[in-house]
Amino acid sequence: MEPEELLLIRQAKNDIQEQSLDAWEMNARRGALHLYTGLGKTFIFFKALYRIWPNGSDTTIPFFSETNQREFDVRKDALEFEKYFNRNPLIDFPNIIFPLYQSGHHMSGESFEFGCFDEVQDMLTPIRKSLIENNAFKACLGLTATPGEDKRVFP
Repeated sequence: MEPEELLLIRQAKNDIQEQSLDAWEMNARRGALHLYTGLGKTFIFFKALYRIWPNGSDTTIPFFSETNQREFDVRKDALEFEKYFNRNPLIDFPNIIFPLYQSGHHMSGESFEFGCFDEVQDMLTPIRKSLIENNAFKACLGLTATPGEDKRVFP
């Protein structure tokens, strides 16, 4: 692709990300975003962090996922994000943690300002939904690319 075409694609992705976050914020920062693969769900997570804390924060922020591979992907995406926005979310938010759903459902009585749930459709099982029911999340962001799922998992 020509560089101009790449810029147009990047701008279109950015517009979709910003519109998605606007909708999330209008819903009191609670909800799941369904976006096709490649539109930048991890970038949306990073941008959500900066919308909540424009100057960064040392609060603990869980990013729940299915596999340890997702932590590696998020760390890689943070370097890519830094190229475009001159900010590295893993530096500005040093206490992002990466619990797996398999262990996270044992959490109870915890309180977080913000939690992100990758592949949020997996939260629909009773055991995993207990993660939301037994802990407090002031803001919740669910991410998915799986079509045809009911993703109303956040009270």
